[in-house]
Amino acid sequence: MCGISYVFVVRGLRHEHQVAEDTITRMEAEAYGQPSPGWEGATTINSHHRHTWQVDNQGKGRTDRAMGHWHEVTVQGDPSAPKSDEIKIGAPRGQLAARVPIYGQLTFLDNLGNPSDKGINVGKEWEYRSYIQGRSLATAIWTFEGISEKQFPDGLPIAMTLSVFRTYKANIEKGVRGVIIVKRIDPRKPLQCEPIEFVAEEFSTDKMQQVLIPRKLTPIGADGAAGREIDLFDDLVRDGKVQIWIRCDDPSQYFGMAQADLYIRAADAPFAWNFVKAFIGI
Repeated sequence: MCGISYVFVVRGLRHEHQVAEDTITRMEAEAYGQPSPGWEGATTINSHHRHTWQVDNQGKGRTDRAMGHWHEVTVQGDPSAPKSDEIKIGAPRGQLAARVPIYGQLTFLDNLGNPSDKGINVGKEWEYRSYIQGRSLATAIWTFEGISEKQFPDGLPIAMTLSVFRTYKANIEKGVRGVIIVKRIDPRKPLQCEPIEFVAEEFSTDKMQQVLIPRKLTPIGADGAAGREIDLFDDLVRDGKVQIWIRCDDPSQYFGMAQADLYIRAADAPFAWNFVKAFIGI
């Protein structure tokens, strides 16, 4: 049964895209007088979705991420003047993944910046998530342990699923803004990076958002002044511990979160073995 189910899963998710006619356009150069960085366009609609894509001057690129996956894009012809039938969209990537999460301990700061075990109750019957108010000192803080440079040489990949509660609708197609702050756990020598902005995509079909916290960051000291460039692991991670702060940056809007709604994503495990373990559990 496990083997048959695996075949059905793989075959059910397999699909192909073609380049949609009359969507190929040359990308604008970043500066006047510079050559175009490549081409862009859109795919046909298959399996109830479509992608946008970009290729560079060498004819190599990828699509955007939709329905939890993306595709490689290659030009099998002259990359300086590609035709729709010469642009090939590869197989879906990242659709079958066994995530390995590293969870942290969640605490909160209230609107005045005081420590709290929970956030605000916005009136929802299910109290699994607590909420923090936008444009205030309210903060959700995840404390992680056992983080090393060897595990994440390029930075910390953060995956999060935040709930959004709007007190007014405004433009519902526009997401609610938030910021990520990485902070060193050392009360004697506090240090944190400048806020990293993001937008909570509450109506996205792919609910899981991913943000890569880079190695090189700009710090803010205890006096609020920005200083030299710092390294994520050399300056902010202390004895394998680090804190990640989340704040809502839009007034009168709220972010909701539980402990498992944000984690550091380690290297993926083999999907087939993860699938087998699920059947062993059954």
